Amino acid sequence: WGGTVFANTFESGQPLVRALTALVAGWSDNLVGAAVGSRMVLSLPPSAGYGNDGAVVPGIGPADTTVFVVDVVNAFGADAAGQSDAVPDPAAAASVAPQVHGDLGSPAGLTLPAGVAAPAQVVTTVLARGTGDSVRAGDLVGQYAGVDWMGTSVGSSWQAGTPEVIPVSPDVPTFAGLIGVPVGSRVLLQEPATTASPAVAVVLDLVAQP
Repeated sequence: WGGTVFANTFESGQPLVRALTALVAGWSDNLVGAAVGSRMVLSLPPSAGYGNDGAVVPGIGPADTTVFVVDVVNAFGADAAGQSDAVPDPAAAASVAPQVHGDLGSPAGLTLPAGVAAPAQVVTTVLARGTGDSVRAGDLVGQYAGVDWMGTSVGSSWQAGTPEVIPVSPDVPTFAGLIGVPVGSRVLLQEPATTASPAVAVVLDLVAQP
């Protein structure tokens, strides 16, 4: 409230891409229902802002009111998906063991046949190719469903009702293979086991990249 700027995406040129549930309560309380294209000013008392955790943001104390000007550039809800007219690649689908089901443009799932060997490295397979811009390094909005190599679900953003924000980087092997794939595509990711987690297979719709 004293005028100190602690964040500015207009200057950085990188829009904030987050689920509202990952932000302070004042954002979801005020932005749900706002029309895309709107400019909003949010004046948030500590109870709707950073509250007792204020100190984790530099310069914000637990009693500070915070003010945001927010341009709502786009929004992605529970029904977000890849393109319904993405071009399937039957040969690619036949080359992998995990079986993906669900119409393009709709929620997807997958099953893993018994006895299939786990991957030794990350494998990225484009099952249906969209027509959007090529994915680049940065935040990507996607929808996913995954299973571990025992066939147990590791989660589904479609079921959770909130698309996932995926940090694409050439330095993150899990998602490095997405670079260059057109937005709108449906992709299968297979990731090997680590000391901390089992091997997994994930079907991923590339929804948008702001």
